[in-house]
Amino acid sequence: MTHDFGHVEPVHWCFQTSSGAPAVDYAIAFEHIKEDMKAALQLVSDRRPPGTPPLQLEVVPWVNAGPSRGQDGSVSYDMYVKMYEECGDACIRNMENVFRDELRFFGCKAVYS
Repeated sequence: MTHDFGHVEPVHWCFQTSSGAPAVDYAIAFEHIKEDMKAALQLVSDRRPPGTPPLQLEVVPWVNAGPSRGQDGSVSYDMYVKMYEECGDACIRNMENVFRDELRFFGCKAVYS
Protein backbone atom coordinates (compact mmCIF):
# COMPACT_ATOMS: atom_id res chain seq x y z
CA MET A 1 0.00 0.00 0.00
CA THR A 2 1.32 3.45 -0.90
CA HIS A 3 0.79 6.32 1.52
CA ASP A 4 1.83 9.73 0.26
CA PHE A 5 -1.24 11.78 1.02
CA GLY A 6 -0.52 12.88 4.60
CA HIS A 7 0.07 16.49 3.58
CA VAL A 8 -3.36 16.99 2.03
CA GLU A 9 -6.79 17.25 3.57
CA PRO A 10 -10.19 18.46 2.44
CA VAL A 11 -10.31 22.25 2.11
CA HIS A 12 -13.61 22.98 0.37
CA TRP A 13 -14.93 24.69 3.49
CA CYS A 14 -12.19 27.33 3.13
CA PHE A 15 -13.51 28.29 -0.30
CA GLN A 16 -17.20 28.66 0.45
CA THR A 17 -19.52 30.52 2.75
CA SER A 18 -21.73 28.79 5.29
CA SER A 19 -24.51 28.82 2.68
CA GLY A 20 -22.27 27.03 0.15
CA ALA A 21 -21.63 30.04 -2.12
CA PRO A 22 -18.08 30.63 -3.36
CA ALA A 23 -16.04 32.77 -0.94
CA VAL A 24 -13.25 33.32 -3.45
CA ASP A 25 -13.12 35.30 -6.67
CA TYR A 26 -10.79 32.94 -8.47
CA ALA A 27 -9.22 29.54 -7.85
CA ILE A 28 -5.91 28.66 -9.46
CA ALA A 29 -5.62 25.09 -10.73
CA PHE A 30 -2.22 23.44 -10.74
CA GLU A 31 -2.98 21.76 -14.07
CA HIS A 32 -2.87 25.16 -15.81
CA ILE A 33 -1.12 27.32 -13.24
CA LYS A 34 0.57 29.72 -15.67
CA GLU A 35 -2.68 30.69 -17.39
CA ASP A 36 -4.57 30.86 -14.10
CA MET A 37 -1.92 33.07 -12.46
CA LYS A 38 -2.14 35.50 -15.37
CA ALA A 39 -5.94 35.57 -15.09
CA ALA A 40 -5.83 36.06 -11.30
CA LEU A 41 -3.34 38.93 -11.61
CA GLN A 42 -5.51 40.50 -14.29
CA LEU A 43 -8.53 40.23 -11.97
CA VAL A 44 -6.59 42.02 -9.21
CA SER A 45 -5.16 44.59 -11.61
CA ASP A 46 -8.64 45.37 -12.97
CA ARG A 47 -9.67 46.35 -9.43
CA ARG A 48 -6.66 48.53 -8.63
CA PRO A 49 -7.14 52.18 -7.70
CA PRO A 50 -6.75 54.69 -10.55
CA GLY A 51 -3.12 55.53 -11.19
CA THR A 52 -1.82 52.31 -9.64
CA PRO A 53 0.33 50.29 -12.04
CA PRO A 54 -0.94 46.83 -12.98
CA LEU A 55 0.63 43.78 -11.38
CA GLN A 56 3.23 41.98 -13.45
CA LEU A 57 3.75 38.22 -13.49
CA GLU A 58 7.42 37.58 -12.90
CA VAL A 59 9.09 34.34 -13.87
CA VAL A 60 9.43 32.24 -10.74
CA PRO A 61 11.76 29.23 -10.75
CA TRP A 62 10.28 25.82 -10.07
CA VAL A 63 10.94 24.98 -6.43
CA ASN A 64 8.78 21.92 -5.79
CA ALA A 65 11.18 19.16 -4.82
CA GLY A 66 8.60 16.41 -5.46
CA PRO A 67 8.51 15.71 -9.20
CA SER A 68 11.72 15.01 -11.07
CA ARG A 69 12.97 17.51 -13.63
CA GLY A 70 14.62 16.95 -16.96
CA GLN A 71 17.73 18.84 -18.09
CA ASP A 72 15.51 21.24 -20.00
CA GLY A 73 13.64 22.09 -16.78
CA SER A 74 10.52 20.13 -17.72
CA VAL A 75 8.70 18.45 -14.88
CA SER A 76 7.83 14.76 -14.87
CA TYR A 77 5.00 13.36 -12.81
CA ASP A 78 5.81 9.76 -13.68
CA MET A 79 6.50 8.98 -10.03
CA TYR A 80 2.94 10.02 -9.13
CA VAL A 81 1.42 8.02 -11.97
CA LYS A 82 3.31 4.96 -10.75
CA MET A 83 2.21 5.63 -7.17
CA TYR A 84 -1.47 5.89 -8.15
CA GLU A 85 -1.23 2.78 -10.32
CA GLU A 86 0.29 0.84 -7.42
CA CYS A 87 -2.36 2.24 -5.11
CA GLY A 88 -5.11 0.63 -7.19
CA ASP A 89 -8.81 1.23 -7.67
CA ALA A 90 -9.68 0.95 -3.98
CA CYS A 91 -7.24 3.74 -3.14
CA ILE A 92 -8.62 6.02 -5.87
CA ARG A 93 -12.17 5.35 -4.65
CA ASN A 94 -11.11 6.23 -1.10
CA MET A 95 -9.53 9.50 -2.26
CA GLU A 96 -12.69 10.35 -4.20
CA ASN A 97 -14.71 9.77 -1.06
CA VAL A 98 -12.43 11.94 1.07
CA PHE A 99 -12.33 14.75 -1.50
CA ARG A 100 -15.90 14.40 -2.81
CA ASP A 101 -16.85 17.94 -1.75
CA GLU A 102 -13.73 19.41 -3.35
CA LEU A 103 -14.42 17.61 -6.62
CA ARG A 104 -17.99 18.92 -6.61
CA PHE A 105 -17.03 22.48 -5.60
CA PHE A 106 -14.36 22.81 -8.29
CA GLY A 107 -16.46 21.09 -10.95
CA CYS A 108 -14.19 18.05 -11.34
CA LYS A 109 -15.52 14.74 -12.55
CA ALA A 110 -14.95 11.79 -10.26
CA VAL A 111 -13.75 8.55 -11.84
CA TYR A 112 -15.88 6.15 -9.83
CA SER A 113 -18.78 8.25 -8.53
